[in-house]
Amino acid sequence: MKYHRWKQMISFPLAAGILAGCAGSGPDLKGPEGPTIMAAYSGEWVLAPMESDDLDGKVREAMRRSGGGMPTGGMGSDRSGGRGGGGMRGGGGMPGGRSGAQMDPELRRVAMEALRKLAQAPGEFSLTLRPETVAFTPQDGTPLLLTIGADEDKVILAGASVMGTARWTKNGIEIKREIELGGGVEDQLRLDEEGNLILKREVHLLGGGVEGTLLYRRK
Repeated sequence: MKYHRWKQMISFPLAAGILAGCAGSGPDLKGPEGPTIMAAYSGEWVLAPMESDDLDGKVREAMRRSGGGMPTGGMGSDRSGGRGGGGMRGGGGMPGGRSGAQMDPELRRVAMEALRKLAQAPGEFSLTLRPETVAFTPQDGTPLLLTIGADEDKVILAGASVMGTARWTKNGIEIKREIELGGGVEDQLRLDEEGNLILKREVHLLGGGVEGTLLYRRK
């Protein structure tokens, strides 16, 4: 038992080190390093609030300032417009190029509820990394199972269609979710040298977006 615990303790920095030394899409999860990396990412994670940004507060404030925060654009640009091409489908996220104010009230309500659920920082979640898939399950949220490298996987959240993609990169796991009515959330998950899971989240709202970094420890 003592040997098992020691082996587990060294697996996290080892996995982070393997990723840091790789280029392109990161190490092959089916290769010799795969089991170590998948074990390091998979498990139950709990938010460390004192070491994390108040992302939920930022989202609420952004929605208040924008009169509800209804998204009108895709996920291809950030607040400064400097990233470009890094998001999912770009350009008018509203059907027919409509703004949030021009939307049918019921469609707006559905889109807002889905966006709130997507943007909410989970207090706890489980993560299961496999060579072909990643499963992300918030404690009080909708389970998300995505095929790594697939064009898009479709899920229904709060009555709205959400298109999700997942990639395995040299920096960890990248998960993007875009509401078909507009707006969405991008997550970057990586391990630090102490075995904590760092989640960097970008929420795309009306007139720009909100971002924050959350730190999770094993439950």
